[in-house]
Amino acid sequence: MTESRKRRFGVALLLILLNSFAIIGVIVLGVVAFQQSERAATAEAQAAAESEQRGQDIEALRDQVYELGETPVVASPTPSPSSPPSTRDGRDGEDGQDGQDGQNATPAQVAVAVAEWCAANGNCIGATGRPGTNGNDGRDGQDSVIPGPMGPQGPAGPVCPDGYTASTVWVAIADSADGTFAPQQATICRITSAPSPAPTESGEPTP
Repeated sequence: MTESRKRRFGVALLLILLNSFAIIGVIVLGVVAFQQSERAATAEAQAAAESEQRGQDIEALRDQVYELGETPVVASPTPSPSSPPSTRDGRDGEDGQDGQDGQNATPAQVAVAVAEWCAANGNCIGATGRPGTNGNDGRDGQDSVIPGPMGPQGPAGPVCPDGYTASTVWVAIADSADGTFAPQQATICRITSAPSPAPTESGEPTP
């Protein structure tokens, strides 16, 4: 092997070793960074759990102080932003002041509310009650001085008496005996059958 080949082989071997060391260094740095991240996450979770536990212990102590009729002088600690919210319900606060009395509903508002309630619940009709007793008769009213309405027109009566038949003829009439006579239609009753003779005192008809 010549001297130049030896030098080229040495340089190549050196480059391979340097690349191997670089890759190993990157892997080592990645492992270290991952481990540090895991330690930081574990420490943060442990700190949050400890903070929550301390908050629960303080809340328990406050409840015990309230149960003994005392007022705690130490305020509750502010939870860490990274810690999960507490699942314990806090103590109820004191009732606020009563508000002003509202205005009475108007008859129109009551009618609207009743109509809406009836529409939502089907109907507003209760059960049928028992029939009541008959009341006393009222006093007789006074006679009215105003005439009532006209009744319906009755059927037409007979035109002619029995034994006669109505017949339309032409007659000459005038306003006076010396006046001018003029023809005009008129309805007259003509005999259609002889009238029955009147009975005598003996009961027999007169011939």
